[in-house]
Amino acid sequence: MPRQEHNLSVFIVDDNEMMRTLLRLTLLEEGYRYDGEASSTSSAVEQLRRCESDIILLDVMMPSGNGLALLEWIKSHLPASMVLMVSGQHDHVTVNAALKLGANGFLIKPFSTQALLEAIGKLERQLAARK
Repeated sequence: MPRQEHNLSVFIVDDNEMMRTLLRLTLLEEGYRYDGEASSTSSAVEQLRRCESDIILLDVMMPSGNGLALLEWIKSHLPASMVLMVSGQHDHVTVNAALKLGANGFLIKPFSTQALLEAIGKLERQLAARK
């Protein structure tokens, strides 16, 4: 049973199946709605066209495409969605580029469950302040 029901939907984009599973299970356990997941940028675009997730967890480096390019697409096509970059690629150039392109946060892999939930909680508060 979830600790608390959250009225937010989350979509996951990461090429690593174990990472997607970890994120999905953590979010479901915490009471977030799960909109789906994609392992590639092209699959993400296809699926995100059909749903308007509140929060998108997005990896940077994927064999199928660059998460920063997908971030640009998300910000132009789904401007209400908040994007949390979740990546092991955390050099200053990458982090600054992500933030400049509109990422709402950056979580560095590996991370603790607490760090993930704090980052999502911050986005949740920002979304609530918009309403």
